[in-house]
Amino acid sequence: AINNLTVSNKKLKAVIEDAHSKHDEPRATAQYYRDHLKPAIAEVRQWADTLEELVEDELWPVPKYADLLFVK
Repeated sequence: AINNLTVSNKKLKAVIEDAHSKHDEPRATAQYYRDHLKPAIAEVRQWADTLEELVEDELWPVPKYADLLFVK
């Protein structure tokens, strides 16, 4: 899961860099974000969520998603 998160994060960074370098027109930028950025973010989120479930609470350095939803 860590390796998959690392790979997904690198893909996301590449998509962000590509978006900044290629798209000047707002509509094209929005379509690019819809078609490329949103799926890349979802992939990163999937692996981060998986790791949240695998790692013990006391070892996870930031609030987990459930903690953000249901403040303790």
